[in-house]
Amino acid sequence: MLNVNTVAAVAVLLAAAAFGVSGPAAQAKSPEPEARDQAMDSYLSAFYKVNKGLGSFRMTTAGGRQTNFWQYAEQIETVEDAAERNPKYKPQVTELCNGFIRTYGRDWSDNIYNDDLLWACMAFTRAYNLTGNRVFLKYAKNNFDIVWARAYDTELIPGLWWTTEKGGKNGCVNGPGVIAAMLLYNAGQGDKYKEYATNLFDNYEKNPIMCDLTKNAVKDSISTKHKINAWVSTYNQGTFVGGATMLGRFDDAKLALQTAKDDLCGKHAPGILNEEYGGGPGTDLPGFKGILCRWAGYYAAKTGDTSFNDWLQTNADAAWKYRNSQGVTWSKFWAPAPEPAERALFSWECSPAATLLQVTP
Repeated sequence: MLNVNTVAAVAVLLAAAAFGVSGPAAQAKSPEPEARDQAMDSYLSAFYKVNKGLGSFRMTTAGGRQTNFWQYAEQIETVEDAAERNPKYKPQVTELCNGFIRTYGRDWSDNIYNDDLLWACMAFTRAYNLTGNRVFLKYAKNNFDIVWARAYDTELIPGLWWTTEKGGKNGCVNGPGVIAAMLLYNAGQGDKYKEYATNLFDNYEKNPIMCDLTKNAVKDSISTKHKINAWVSTYNQGTFVGGATMLGRFDDAKLALQTAKDDLCGKHAPGILNEEYGGGPGTDLPGFKGILCRWAGYYAAKTGDTSFNDWLQTNADAAWKYRNSQGVTWSKFWAPAPEPAERALFSWECSPAATLLQVTP
């Protein structure tokens, strides 16, 4: 079981500083720093590789799938979650960003998925915050501007189109748009980025067409035929929580997080986040809950609100309890992780628990 003790004051300050947080820090129980390091070390040992300064994640031999663009970017964020807590992981952040550039280049506009570009923008802006490498910030800013120019308009509702084909406007791109814009604003790239974030949050995220405002439950998408997919996911709830918190809309963030706790847990074990495997371990869904965990931790650190701490701790305890003999945790927090990890698991499906064990307040 995960040993639970009060973290030293320096660790609390590091957690609150993860995204440049100022304000009250929650005085809460936490996983031991050693367990947090072990979770990340095990994740990297199983899936990370580096060659001549270029980092990447190995594909699983069981599923035979290579990490794709946005999964790669989001797993960079998982390592950033660790590096913001413990600087020893900063070299891997640099290596992963350099590996990403080697794979996908500096201009990502050939990717039709606007959300993919925004995930990379988030990863690269956070990498700049960690390393001071302004090249990373430049790529993030340039590619965000590409997305805004090609994806934003007021057709259907104000917001970003999911792809360059403009078949629909989705929560999966507008929520990340708020966060990516605010990261650029906080990195000193200009007031317009806060204006972009505010626009998307007020006109898409809080649009009653796309959000049940009684619960701040974000719907998946609206098509050009005005067909609405009302599915609610940890991905969209997580990015809503993150964007709302970054904008100082704490009541909105809290309500959305409460909805995730109430509606997206308990199928397999009380209080534990549900399975989201969809088409299998190599698909996008198994990594979704890491997004919610990250921004739940950020909300707690930013606001000092401890009301979700026990819930996050319960999930962290479960994930850690069911790690395999290599110390690798996975997205099914309620079940033993298969082994050996590098043969039975996909790095993407193991990223949510790795993030959770970094950010639990």
